[in-house]
Amino acid sequence: MNILAIDTANNFLSLALHKDQSTHIICEDIGNKQSEFILPKINQLLTENDTKLQDLTSISYNAGPGGFTGLRIGLSVAMSLAYSLKIPLYPVNMFAMYHNALNTETNSIIALDAKLGQIYLAGFDNNGDYLIEPQLINPEQLSSVLSKHNLINDDDTIITGNGWTAYTEIFNQDISSQNIQYIESNYPSAATMINLVLSGKSQPCAAHEAELLYLRNKVALNLEEQKQSKQ
Repeated sequence: MNILAIDTANNFLSLALHKDQSTHIICEDIGNKQSEFILPKINQLLTENDTKLQDLTSISYNAGPGGFTGLRIGLSVAMSLAYSLKIPLYPVNMFAMYHNALNTETNSIIALDAKLGQIYLAGFDNNGDYLIEPQLINPEQLSSVLSKHNLINDDDTIITGNGWTAYTEIFNQDISSQNIQYIESNYPSAATMINLVLSGKSQPCAAHEAELLYLRNKVALNLEEQKQSKQ
């Protein structure tokens, strides 16, 4: 399989190409200029590895959660390429990327900063299957969610993600004594998307079926609610 992976969920443009059992990566901090650089960088990655677009057999994209504009750019490019090349897409969500990058045999809780005073949350067992389905919660709800899934005082559970560092004070009050270990992790590269496709953890879809993982459906309403709460 010749797989191109595309991640534009945040300030980094992260690309990976899997070819001949090797994975090649480009990852650059480009701020909000994904639309300007994504096609030239894809061309660079392919050219450096003697690959043509027509050689690709599938494309993987980051389905989120993440920056809305960046995700839409990545999805648009992935869909356009997949449609023109008549090849399948493999959506991979951010939670699965973090879990795969941990390379751990324990349960993992992924907490990502969702802004607006909330976090995106999901949990995995050591096989990479969901213990906690992706959801949007308030930081104060984390302890109760973990308790509901019997993950409090569990020696085989670790937590990671920038959601923890964003709301450390709240979490420390609620679960600091609950025997859950926090592990700092870097943002996972697009190579983790390749790993998830090759391991069968991502299911293919046609270009016209591609979607993003939307956990917050009413951003405008939430902003308005915040304004009202301050009046």
